[in-house]
Amino acid sequence: MSLENDKYVSAKLQTKKDIKSYISGIYNEGYTKGLSTGIASLDPHFTMRKKELTIITGLANRGKSTFLFYLMLLMSKKYGWKWAVYSPENSPVGDIIIELAEMLCGRTADKDNLGRMSMSRLDKSVDFITEHFFFLEFEETPTTTDLLREFERLCYEKQIDGCVIDPWNDLRKPDTAIMYDFIYKSLAAIRRFKAKYDLHFIISTHSISAKSRLVSDDGSTRPPGMYDAEGGGVWANRSDNFLTIHRNPNSEDWDKTQIHVRKIKFQKLVGTPTNDDSPVILAYSKDICRFRAYNPKTMMYYDPLEEQPEQTLPLIEMEDIDDDMWHSTDEL
Repeated sequence: MSLENDKYVSAKLQTKKDIKSYISGIYNEGYTKGLSTGIASLDPHFTMRKKELTIITGLANRGKSTFLFYLMLLMSKKYGWKWAVYSPENSPVGDIIIELAEMLCGRTADKDNLGRMSMSRLDKSVDFITEHFFFLEFEETPTTTDLLREFERLCYEKQIDGCVIDPWNDLRKPDTAIMYDFIYKSLAAIRRFKAKYDLHFIISTHSISAKSRLVSDDGSTRPPGMYDAEGGGVWANRSDNFLTIHRNPNSEDWDKTQIHVRKIKFQKLVGTPTNDDSPVILAYSKDICRFRAYNPKTMMYYDPLEEQPEQTLPLIEMEDIDDDMWHSTDEL
């Protein structure tokens, strides 16, 4: 029986043979677990697994995009992951590529900085970035269908490992659609897409503005929860993983970025959520153009991109740095 105007969709019945074959494979080969991000303090809570949908939210100008691109760069350097990206707020594309190159090198490209990287180092870094990051631009604001069609093309042409929408509100909603329904149907299509093409799919979305006015007893802004994203609880309900990125720019800890892991659907395979008062802490360092992570066991900061999880970084003045001290060209 079908309701009027409903489209008939056929279903496949899972047979006993299908089920036993799957279980046998899991027993003999094990589950596919998430890959380490390279951030030792984050790995117990969140790792990167294909065929999953991760939502990242936070207040405006609190470091969502910086953390997101840093995470993507970690995965590209560690595992060679390639990314299809729709990020219209980061325009022109050349600027975000320079930022990624600076993260990769740990050096600025700014002409006014005496310690900037050499042109040859920048060129090699850009080669790496453009081989692993593919940015889409549209003449008009795309629909979800438009974007998934282009992502699909990149799956075949570039063999990508992940897709990113940053931010969500730059997609065109049909004029007659209710926002909840639009998000719900879009996420349903995205969930099928990431499973079909074996991708990790990440979407960043803003939190409601009212949360920016809520302060704690010490005067700091409270991090939003996963039901505070614009559009409501549909994001939490339909995601596999949900992260809140937060920072208090007017405090003495302005450089500290908090990662609150709010939801992990497959906890024995990916990680477990953080406690509300114990987020993972990253400290953005202008001198190396990227994050250092805090290890609560050693009470030290380390550089995940340099894969030195138990070491402190040497304090080196920029004028003492030789260009070849940081990376060999082979590492790029």
